[in-house]
Amino acid sequence: MDGNNGLLNEEFKTGKGIPFIALEGEGENEKFRLMDEAKAFLMQLKGPIAIAAIVGRYRTGKSLLVNRMLLDLAGNGFQVGSTVNSCTKGLWLWDKPLRCKNAEGQEVNLLIVDTEGIASLDADADHDAKIFALALLLSSFFIYNSVGSIDESALNNLSLVVELTKHIRTKAGNEGDETGAEFASFFPHFLWVVRDFTLQLVDENNVSFTPKQYLEKALTPMSGFSEGTEVKNRIRRMLLAFFPNRDCVTLKRPVEDEGKLQQLDTADWSEFRPEFVSQMKELRKKIYTGAPAKMLNGKMLDGFMLVHLAEAYSDSINTGSALNIGDAWGQVSLSRNKKAVEEGRHLYETKASALVKEMPFSKDELEAKHKELQAEALAEFKRCCIGTGADLDVFVHALMEELREELAKLQHKNAEVSRKKAEEEMEKVWAPLAAKVEAKGFGGYKEFETERLAIRKAFCDVTDGNPSQQEVLWAFMEKQIPPAAQAIDSHVALQTQTKLSEKEEEIKAAKNEGEQATIRAKAAEEELATRKSHAEEEKARFETQQKEMKDEVERARKELKERVEEEEKKRKEQVDALKKDLEEQVEKRDKQLKEEREKANSAQSELEKKVMLLEQKEKFTEEKVQSLAKDKESAQEQCRKLEGSVQDLNTKLLEAHKSAQEIGASAKEKVAEEEKKVEEQKKKVEEKEKLLEEVRGKLETERKAREEGEGGEQGVAFRT
Repeated sequence: MDGNNGLLNEEFKTGKGIPFIALEGEGENEKFRLMDEAKAFLMQLKGPIAIAAIVGRYRTGKSLLVNRMLLDLAGNGFQVGSTVNSCTKGLWLWDKPLRCKNAEGQEVNLLIVDTEGIASLDADADHDAKIFALALLLSSFFIYNSVGSIDESALNNLSLVVELTKHIRTKAGNEGDETGAEFASFFPHFLWVVRDFTLQLVDENNVSFTPKQYLEKALTPMSGFSEGTEVKNRIRRMLLAFFPNRDCVTLKRPVEDEGKLQQLDTADWSEFRPEFVSQMKELRKKIYTGAPAKMLNGKMLDGFMLVHLAEAYSDSINTGSALNIGDAWGQVSLSRNKKAVEEGRHLYETKASALVKEMPFSKDELEAKHKELQAEALAEFKRCCIGTGADLDVFVHALMEELREELAKLQHKNAEVSRKKAEEEMEKVWAPLAAKVEAKGFGGYKEFETERLAIRKAFCDVTDGNPSQQEVLWAFMEKQIPPAAQAIDSHVALQTQTKLSEKEEEIKAAKNEGEQATIRAKAAEEELATRKSHAEEEKARFETQQKEMKDEVERARKELKERVEEEEKKRKEQVDALKKDLEEQVEKRDKQLKEEREKANSAQSELEKKVMLLEQKEKFTEEKVQSLAKDKESAQEQCRKLEGSVQDLNTKLLEAHKSAQEIGASAKEKVAEEEKKVEEQKKKVEEKEKLLEEVRGKLETERKAREEGEGGEQGVAFRT
């Protein structure tokens, strides 16, 4: 690999040629289609992309130029053949990009596109024009391959250029004819490769010049006003206008031995002429370093955009429409902007998923994270999108809608995580209290409530900022307080019953003692009465305490219900406020869209007025040019009349007059022209014969020289 030719590696040599845009079907069912394999390859290709398309007449070694000279592959590459049939149908693509560094130092993926040979035996001019136009519009470097030299025949083979104005439109929605004046801004760089070149590039003074100067000389318009000259000059003018960035490379015959011409695709480089190998290396370098990145409307294309551009052009051909660059660009922009929306959402979604491990967030924290991710998603969209200003509003709106959906998912996930963590913290701080209730460690509900409030405070402190704090707290308390209170009530009641049983046993013992001693019985009776009184007081206290506990539970339930209702009321007010705000935003946006639409209509009206003025100016200019041409013809006519006034030609003038009368009579009999036209024809014949003998000789010499100029090379002396 030559490190100075712009090629960075040779990984492309493992690739193969695949159908790019193929013609399928037969007759009226023929359709151009972007092939699936090529589409899959291009979709994953990042920019910048340069595209070199090779076009030429069939059986002129076009595919060989690609395989040996560009890809440097022997016996491999695009399909080639040695018969008179065109091998490459439609457009083919090499499925490995050539990684190159161009003259500006920019690294690009260079794609090589081979095309079906034009003017083959099984194709017509319309088919060739479509292939030519597809290669031209999809490439950034257009390589035209021919054999011999750049003479009138070679230029005439490029007559397809004249047909481009029929097949290509530059403005969206434009169905009328175009002059091609704007084609240059959309067309690629042009390189003419002349094969088997045998001429020496020197002028009549034996001064050498470059192949590029050779091309410029060949494209110089010819002198003369005949119809044939005008046709030839039209091709020259279009090549000059359409391809301001143009160049030429000449290559000598690759081998001397005619027998080796059919084996060039497998021959070793040592079998080629050294001069050819040197020229071939210069050609490679020119293409590798000179192929610019493919641009359209100032935007650098990537594989995704190239796919949609190729599909748009193919669809236009299939429907019988012109290849409309504006319409195709609109479809590419639409597809690319939809893709940009997807990429913006994907970026948001990817980064949002990474936030799960940091959850839970408070409402303000989550909103801040959303705004940060939203800004990054919008930045990614703007990096990938095509267009500016109002053109992107609908896509920005679509992205914002999708981001709102992603925010809802993020909020839902945050709520799940926050609720789970709050529940875990609630279980943790409640565990000691539950254990004490289980162990019957509370002597009453007030003691339990004191510790419960302390636990509630501890939970609120540890879950501060958790959006699910209150929801989890009230749900948990509503679930745990009733069974805890019931357990405490049961424990207190059991203790009271035990004490009552003990007192009854004491009364029985006292009665037994009373039977033994009256005094002791009386005393015991009094003591029993006293104890009974105490027991009744204790029972009353127990009943009072039990009632207080029930009231406290009821109060807690009521308080919990009121707080839940208050929380629901607040949430409803927030939802109503948010709904109202969204409705105001929608109304404001509708108003802005209406104003933008009115501005667009006004701008369109102004643009139509300007276009009308330009058309009027163009019409005036054409009329002026026609008037000048008529003035020029009148001046030439007067000169001929002055020359015809020489007295030496009186005799010949009489003979010419007689001959003109005979010719006029014959023309009148044949075509039955009007009398006025006959007289005009006589005057023209008379004026033509009014020439001096000497002038007639000079004019005859000049006519012969002009005829020789039209049939041969144009003013450039070459030495074979």
